[in-house]
Amino acid sequence: MLNIYNGTLGVTTNVDKIIHEINKVLIKVDNTFNYEVKENKYKVILITGKYEEEKHIPNFNHPLVFKDNKNNDSIAIDLRLYMKSNLEDMINVTDKFSDRYNGELQLHRLILNKLFLEDNTSFMSSINTNILNTFTSILSSLISTIIYDKSILNITTLVSALHYITMDNSNLNFNMCLDALPVNISKKLYNGDLKEYKNKIEILIESNKFKLPSEYITTLLDNIKVLSDNNKVQGITEDMLISILSRGFYSLNNKEMSVAIIEHKPTLLAIIYSVITEGVNSKTIFRKIIEGRKSIIKPKDISKTIKQVIEDNILKY
Repeated sequence: MLNIYNGTLGVTTNVDKIIHEINKVLIKVDNTFNYEVKENKYKVILITGKYEEEKHIPNFNHPLVFKDNKNNDSIAIDLRLYMKSNLEDMINVTDKFSDRYNGELQLHRLILNKLFLEDNTSFMSSINTNILNTFTSILSSLISTIIYDKSILNITTLVSALHYITMDNSNLNFNMCLDALPVNISKKLYNGDLKEYKNKIEILIESNKFKLPSEYITTLLDNIKVLSDNNKVQGITEDMLISILSRGFYSLNNKEMSVAIIEHKPTLLAIIYSVITEGVNSKTIFRKIIEGRKSIIKPKDISKTIKQVIEDNILKY
């Protein structure tokens, strides 16, 4: 999904109230709200607290995709928690962060989300396999840690790869997913350690027990459980997975961000980028997993590509 509030995180969030209040501000304040972020097909709204009218907007933690008061496709992010108190002379949002790390993380999520919404993702062609391998490595490592059993690695690798492929594209069937798998997993599926699971998944899909597309954290876990005969795996809960994910990287609101990593590819990209590039993440579990598999993941390639994309979408004043 590309609107994160269509998933698990939207259940407890009054999205309509937030949209209503943002649109009221857009009517009252005769100004643009994109600041230094370039706009294309989507209108960008950065909520910073610069204007008095913004105080009525409920706080929200994730990129919000909606139609504005003029029916424009729009995307907003709430940066108020990360801003300095005096914003009267603000031109660039990035110059006024009091919490640079978390402010930039939110800004990067918005930029990447906008690019996916606009189908402007040519940059992914060079790093898509790297990101997929990062995603599967993190999930496989953490889930095997929960149950203290590495025999689950093959199943979690395959299921998380299928989840990654469909998390932003609900139009793919199993055969399309197989075609989209990277070579390292595809070889194992047809001629190696994963061969036994191909027919099993096809049978489970026919009986509606294995779900594709896989867009939600619950679907990911259910697919792992239905493919595994391991009793310990059956005991893994959503809360257990969120808990161990939340200890793997640094950010505010780690619990919700851990759900976002599983359900929202732009957030996954932004978190991976921050884990690779930011010193605050140097000793985190995610960084250790990435460094341990850097010959496959190639973190320098990921950081170089995403850094360039972000720079290309920020205006220079």
